[in-house]
Amino acid sequence: MVSSRKKATYTPKPAVPADLEQRYKAVLGVLNGMTTVSEAARQLGLSRNRFQSLMHRGLAQMLEGLTPQPPGRPPIPEREAAL
Repeated sequence: MVSSRKKATYTPKPAVPADLEQRYKAVLGVLNGMTTVSEAARQLGLSRNRFQSLMHRGLAQMLEGLTPQPPGRPPIPEREAAL
């Protein structure tokens, strides 16, 4: 049975879990220019390198989410279609 309901195209703002709120605010502070990477790392009790790596990993995931995707469903591999 094929659903006639369209897939939602809107994604709501994610809720920030309480245990990540400090890190989230620290990363946003650095990105907004409100604080330095070194200061944010000190606030979190992390090394500068560790904090910067976490921030860069988050930015990489953000860029992946912003990458344009081809429209429509992905094609079914020929092998699966044959079954």
